[in-house]
Amino acid sequence: MGEYGASRHAASGATATLDLHYNSGGPGSGLYRSTDGGATWKHLGVSVSGADSNRVYAMIEAEKGGLYPSDDGGDHWERVN
Repeated sequence: MGEYGASRHAASGATATLDLHYNSGGPGSGLYRSTDGGATWKHLGVSVSGADSNRVYAMIEAEKGGLYPSDDGGDHWERVN
């Protein structure tokens, strides 16, 4: 990934560290996630509504994945498909 916006987060009680990277401006922009210390990265489908900045969408690729919208800036999510 690039050098800009890289950060590392560990959830409380987590057994592994989660790497997140935000790449802004130009081709390949977006939010990325790594579960192997940054060796590989997966693009996360996240979008904020242009009409309402509290409306956020996340497309999750997992066993219980799908489209998850939030109307409160990401405090609460509900799967819609």
